[in-house]
Amino acid sequence: MRITLTLIFVAALAAAASAQRAVPSHQTAGPAEVVRVNGRPLMSDRLDAALGALLPQQSFHRNVSTSRMTELRTQALDTMVNEELEYQAGVSLGIRPSAADVDSAVNSLRKTFPSSQAFDATLRKAGATIATARVELARSLTIERTVARQVTSHCSVAAAEARRYFDQNHDRFVIPEQLHLYAITIGVDPSASSNDWSDAKTKAQDVPKQIRAGAAFDETARKYSTDPSRTSGGDMGFIHRGSLSDQF
Repeated sequence: MRITLTLIFVAALAAAASAQRAVPSHQTAGPAEVVRVNGRPLMSDRLDAALGALLPQQSFHRNVSTSRMTELRTQALDTMVNEELEYQAGVSLGIRPSAADVDSAVNSLRKTFPSSQAFDATLRKAGATIATARVELARSLTIERTVARQVTSHCSVAAAEARRYFDQNHDRFVIPEQLHLYAITIGVDPSASSNDWSDAKTKAQDVPKQIRAGAAFDETARKYSTDPSRTSGGDMGFIHRGSLSDQF
């Protein structure tokens, strides 16, 4: 299933609380309208969560600059607008997933959490419910199928053509040396008590022992990590060498 920023409650469910701490919000009294797409308003809380879904890739980099944050916010808004257009196109084409399709998507989503209880707790923490989750999943399926029907099904590139393009454009495919980073973060609120800090330190020392003893890294990340990347088993993606903080 294509993961889209329409799955705000999914990609940013676990991120929602931390994203609001990490991302300076322009909201003071509830979500505000940020843009209209064919008359449909898109709200600031959705934009903030969409931005939070991009930030896990940044969370181990040096402090994100104001200009970079502006760039990421613009990227999040562009993606959100594009997905709204795709969704509206799907609705106009009569593309609607069945209840069984949504049931399957919910079950697949549950499996990304260590337990059903953890899934339900994450929903509650984000202020979401199974009902709102189903709405978002149905929306995401509509977008996925719209893109598949209108775009993907019409795209076909022969292997020889792809090879020829690559050979003629080597410079465009040169990237710096990278690391595929997996991480588990044990976060503590700066205002937490000394006992909370002590408990977090103990947990940070215990988690590596569990992994060395044979516990699966991804399951351990989903269970203990406080970083938004925990929903993907601690997978932070590819990080360029030299872009990490000195401490890391």
